[in-house]
Amino acid sequence: PGGGPVPALAAGLAAVGGTEVVAVLAADLPFVTHALVGELRERLTGDGVLVVDDTGRDQLLLGVWRTAVLRTALQGARPHTPL
Repeated sequence: PGGGPVPALAAGLAAVGGTEVVAVLAADLPFVTHALVGELRERLTGDGVLVVDDTGRDQLLLGVWRTAVLRTALQGARPHTPL
């Protein structure tokens, strides 16, 4: 608690074991649907795929990612590190 999304992501990854792909979702996304997550999964061809909002901003907490890539990216990350 209080560390931001990076430690939360690390905790979540620890819980998924050997899963190849994970959805990373912020807790404050009440309108996210199973269909949207499925569509993101279908579009995954590289390391990850995410939603880009109407202003062109990447939404890093609304995407589907290769688990191994996220684990590598989080190595050595500290709380409050920008996602």
